[in-house]
Amino acid sequence: MDTFVRQVCRRMEEQAETEGANTDPVSEAPGLEAAWRVYARRSATGATKDARRLSGSTIGIVGKATAFLVDSGFLQKTSDDAGGTFRTTARYQLQVRDLAGSAAMAELLALGVVPVSDGSPSLLPPDATEELVADAGLPFHSS
Repeated sequence: MDTFVRQVCRRMEEQAETEGANTDPVSEAPGLEAAWRVYARRSATGATKDARRLSGSTIGIVGKATAFLVDSGFLQKTSDDAGGTFRTTARYQLQVRDLAGSAAMAELLALGVVPVSDGSPSLLPPDATEELVADAGLPFHSS
């Protein structure tokens, strides 16, 4: 997993250089450095004096995150190959679907595509004075 993330970090850095993107944090918000830079700068491995994995290394961080996901019922270990192979559970898939649905709904609300109501039920038809968005495929009302 660490190798994969490091490859992605390298590609993101190459893309930023190609595009001439300034990915340095602005002086007013120094904590907003690109996550891929923080990850790439961190050591992949390390050991403590008693030969335990260094918890601050990226492999240690990924290991802790994976253990948390297993303990929470989001992942199941399927083999010990290459440091462990895991599969997602239905619980994980539902959580991701819920988060993606919430993000999509927030985007639709921000675009004004989905009308916001007070939550009270109604069988009344939509206001006939509202204009439908052309070629939307669904009866979305424009604001």
